[in-house]
Amino acid sequence: MLTRIALGAVVASVVLVSACSSTSSSGAKPISTNDADASMSTDAGIPSYGPIDTTTSGLATNVDPFIGTGDATSSAPVANGLNGGTFPGATTPFGMVQFSPDTPNQGPPGYHFVDTTITGFSLTHLNGAGCGALRDLPIFPNVGRPDFTKEWSDTFAHTAEVASPGFYEVKLGSGISVDLTATQRTGLGRFTFPEGSDAYVTLTGGHKADTTLYEFTGFSAHISGNDTVTGERDGGHFCLTDSKYRVFYALKFDRPFENFGVADKTGNATDGARDTSDTTAQAYFRFDTTTSRIVHVKVGLSYVSSDAAMANMNAENPNWDFDAVHAQTLASWNGRLGKVQVEGTDDNAKKALYTGLYHTLVQPAVNSDVDGTYMGFDNQTHNDPVHPRYSNFSGWDVYRSWVHLAAILAPQETSDFVRSLM
Repeated sequence: MLTRIALGAVVASVVLVSACSSTSSSGAKPISTNDADASMSTDAGIPSYGPIDTTTSGLATNVDPFIGTGDATSSAPVANGLNGGTFPGATTPFGMVQFSPDTPNQGPPGYHFVDTTITGFSLTHLNGAGCGALRDLPIFPNVGRPDFTKEWSDTFAHTAEVASPGFYEVKLGSGISVDLTATQRTGLGRFTFPEGSDAYVTLTGGHKADTTLYEFTGFSAHISGNDTVTGERDGGHFCLTDSKYRVFYALKFDRPFENFGVADKTGNATDGARDTSDTTAQAYFRFDTTTSRIVHVKVGLSYVSSDAAMANMNAENPNWDFDAVHAQTLASWNGRLGKVQVEGTDDNAKKALYTGLYHTLVQPAVNSDVDGTYMGFDNQTHNDPVHPRYSNFSGWDVYRSWVHLAAILAPQETSDFVRSLM
């Protein structure tokens, strides 16, 4: 089907490609460089990694995930909408995971463009919401042993920050480089620490400020072996409603940690402790960076169990190939964006169109596991290996336009959206 629409000052021809069609990618566009050593030793079982491929290609080059993260320039429908309405981090189309930075003066999605500090990299975010929610399981890289009595933060500048569909990167003020990508149900992070630094990575259930609002109510962590953590996080009460949810996680590092422990809500840390069920507790891990400055972490999520989260991770993200995961997610986005083909010469108009299209495909989020298991409205587990279940639906008049667009661009998923609400 061919229709003509006005994009800014130009008229562009837009072809809505059938759902079974595919598109090819255009030439690669460099996004940033990563200063990781390309010749790390593999001594003592520590893997060697070269610089990652930080390029994007295809129609994804027209997407700017930072659009919508700043203050609104006109009156917003809800007060929180003035603080930005989306997040810049890594996700897939309709993904369960949105691996993205959080900032202290955040709007509902967790990130506010005017901020100059980052308070963590959490696994779930909403897009276009009017109330704060999610930001589950923030992970913090740190140079030196953290002060567990304070919430982690590090400075950054937008000149050292880049984002594209399926990829996010930032160089923090401490000198740590952070690279994030994602599959549907997992996140993959790469932390490159400054040479000679004492490297720590910390995990908690959510931001302390969220416990004083309404959505963060519980957290547990169990450290097993020398590279794995599992547990759960409880949240809910979106927009002061009675809603609740529990998300399970399985987290794994690419190499053994040298030391570990947990810190309770008062900041009292116990080295060697393996378990906590304190809402605002933190689990921490120390890595020796004398041989390799790079630490990878991957996290699988599930709304059924920690075992299911591990199964999701093993199925979707079994290795430590950051480039391969990034390339797979980028291809997925280019396939989705390719359902709309634009003819025209106005690059700003193309950016507006494809960024808007990108944001329409971020949510709803898949809620079922790779084997089709999901938690039902009756709080019982069910299984449907044919039709995935979805959650995080918008209630803001989506029936007027979004549902129709989704039915054209993603007919199978839209059918499953409706099934998920039944």
